[in-house]
Amino acid sequence: NPSTVVAANFILFAGTTRLNPSITRSADNMTVTLRGGLQAGTVHSLFVASRITDVQGNRGAEFSSTFTAGDPPDATQPRVAAVRPGSGASGISVQKCVTVFFSEPVNPATITAASFKLMVGATPVAATAVVDPEGTSATLCPDAALSFNTTHTVSVTTAVQDPAGNAMQSFSSR
Repeated sequence: NPSTVVAANFILFAGTTRLNPSITRSADNMTVTLRGGLQAGTVHSLFVASRITDVQGNRGAEFSSTFTAGDPPDATQPRVAAVRPGSGASGISVQKCVTVFFSEPVNPATITAASFKLMVGATPVAATAVVDPEGTSATLCPDAALSFNTTHTVSVTTAVQDPAGNAMQSFSSR
């Protein structure tokens, strides 16, 4: 009975917050759609009252369901998964670029001269950074030949973020 398919007979919660979704019915009155207010990654509870009747006046059974809408928000910090050449490598060409591979894609706009550096001690080495199109790695190429027999460090700061805004775990490698 279409007249019993009303908001008062549908109770929807997102966690402990009661929602007020809009209700629409299909032309044949066989499908009811609740729209609005669902929150990604949140447990929702739906309760349908037994006051809903069919066209002959027969009451339906009470119904309840619990579900989670959409994917939960990304809360994982990206980290450096690998560096090439590897940490502690020796005999590397003074013209060699350094590539850092990330555990997940990062926002290329957050890779800057301040957030991704090649260093000798506390002194930055002039280098150009290039981020791959997927954001899964970044390469630093020195603007001039590196110093012979000198330890160089690659640094990635927490200013580097993934597309969800999660800050990178800071990283420093030799």
